[in-house]
Amino acid sequence: MKNYLFLFLLILSSCKLTSNTYYSKSLNSNSEELFTDKTKIISLEKTACFGTCPIFTINIFNNGEVIYYGKKFVKICRTSFKRIRQKVICEMKSKM
Repeated sequence: MKNYLFLFLLILSSCKLTSNTYYSKSLNSNSEELFTDKTKIISLEKTACFGTCPIFTINIFNNGEVIYYGKKFVKICRTSFKRIRQKVICEMKSKM
């Protein structure tokens, strides 16, 4: 749960936050079908500055997949994959 809270706070505290929701079904009608496709619902990108600002991208997909691309001035400089539960995805969508 701490990881989800950290991820959510990281997203909220970013310089650039975009939310693209492309799903067509509501959560009340067969929500299981929502998670079978891989649609990007949240994308966070922190870009370069004139100093040592962290440069990374986080993408959260409808199926619960989270992809982190660490580029420069970050603790993890590589691509990392995680999966979060459908319940957390529903909570994120309800707050958008």
